[in-house]
This record gives sequence, structure tokens and C-alpha cells, in this order.
Amino acid sequence: MRGDKGVGIGIALEAFGIAAVGSLLLAQVCMSVAVRFHWVDRPGHRKIHRKAVPYLGGLAIFLGASLSLGLLAFLDPALGGAGLPVLLACFLPALGAMAVGLWDDVSDLRPRLKFGLQAALALAFSWYGYSFSTIHIPGFEAVMLGHTLSALLTSFVIVALANGYNMMDGSDGLLVGGSAATLLVLALAARWQGQAPLEVLALAGAGGCVGVLLWNLPPARIYMGDAGSQGLGFLVACALVALGKNAPGHFWDNAFAEINEPFSYKVFLVGIFAGWPALEVLLTVARRTLQGRRLGVA
Repeated sequence: MRGDKGVGIGIALEAFGIAAVGSLLLAQVCMSVAVRFHWVDRPGHRKIHRKAVPYLGGLAIFLGASLSLGLLAFLDPALGGAGLPVLLACFLPALGAMAVGLWDDVSDLRPRLKFGLQAALALAFSWYGYSFSTIHIPGFEAVMLGHTLSALLTSFVIVALANGYNMMDGSDGLLVGGSAATLLVLALAARWQGQAPLEVLALAGAGGCVGVLLWNLPPARIYMGDAGSQGLGFLVACALVALGKNAPGHFWDNAFAEINEPFSYKVFLVGIFAGWPALEVLLTVARRTLQGRRLGVA
């Protein structure tokens, strides 16, 4: 159901601006740390850059977004009160995914362990936060899902979207620029739905991306790494699932009541919204299958 209002223009600008400036400045610190500890992407036969490029761009994005959200939650009683569960439900899984990606950037995790941690984060969000409780595709009757099936389907979508973002990260500026645009559209959608906390979350994420984008434009001076692709993929996915819903964790309040969607054809529309990374996954799987190459190999 459409909401009546979003956040004020001042709060919206602050959410975006604090994150943008914070990530812009913190990216310089992250570059120095990455070089100091040799967390860099070195040139190779599959790569076009001629010198080592530091990772930790994803960390800079989330540090800037965390700074913005923390300050606004402290200063704004609405965001720090009733809106806090929404912020935490959507942002903490993304932070966790960013941390898993960062671990992979510096230690080269085994694929099974990485996917297992991603699945655990997605399942926790889907079980205790938000999930697709209804499947409604144009031309077909809406179907209400049980809690377990709903959580599993939602977890699959989140993990698939996060890994789609990872596969997109192949050109300077592509992932972070595309993520900024997606989060800005998400902020507009949340505003239309009257979800102020979700709008602020999307604006903070978009601001973090814009700040780091200035360092990631060709030729990039910092790379997103798995921390960026996994974290941003989770952030977009969790915000999409939460779009149109109120407080997290209320699945059973209306799970077996009449079919009740926040807006028509949500799963279908979310699929279109996430079409770019989803298409990247499908094309990559098809290409590697035809070539006889495993997905776990670079």
C-alpha cells in the first residue's frame, strides 16, 4: 500500500552527503592500508592493469554508509527509534556479507565456505527479517508460501543476486556506478511506499558508492573486491525484499490470512529490477557449461 511520505529533503541530502564524503575520504585510508599489507590485485594474464591496484573499496563504501546511518540514527528520533529495526534488519546482513567478502579478498576463502556463509546470512535475514511471502506472476493466481519455503526462496534470490554482482565486477566503475544508480531508484521506490528508514538506507548506500566511484573510474585507483560486490549485492537484495513492508519479523501475523502483497507482482517486479546481475549469472553459467569450465575457477 502506498505510504504518505518519505523523509524530508534535508535528511535525504544528509544521508547521501555524509556517506559520499565519508567514503571519499576513507577510501584514501583504505588504499594506504591495502598497500601496507599487500592486499592488492596484481597484474596477470587475465587482467589489463599494469600495476598493482589496492582492494578495500567495498570496505570504504560500507564505512561511509555506516557513518551516515549511525549519525542520522543518533540525531533523528524517528530513525533511531521505530526505524532502527528496519535499518538493522537490512544493513547488518549486508555488513556481514561485506566482511565475508573482505575475508576472501585478504585470505582467498574456499568457494564452499564462502557460499555457506552467504547462505547463512541470507537465511537469517529471510527467517527473522523479511521474505517473499507471496508469489504472484502476471497471468497466474497468487500463491501464499509457508514460512520455510518463503525463507528458502528468499535466501536463494539474495545469494544469487550477490554472486551476480560479483560477476559484474569486471570493469572499472561498472559495479559501483551501477549499484549507485540501483540504490537511488530504490530510494525513490521506498519514498513512494512511505518507508523512510529504507529510503535513508538506500541513500546512504548510494552516497557511499558515489564517494568511492571517484577513485574507481578508469583507470581505477582502488578496486571493490569481493567485499564490495558481496556487500552491495546483499544490500540491494535485502532492500528489495523489504520494499513495501513494515517492521521485520512479522511473517506469522498474516502468513495464512488472505493473499496480501505490499504491491502487485512484487517477486516479478523485483526480478526485473535485478535483471542485470541475474542475466550476468545466467550467461556466465551457460558460457562455462558450453566450454566445460567449472564455476569455481577464475
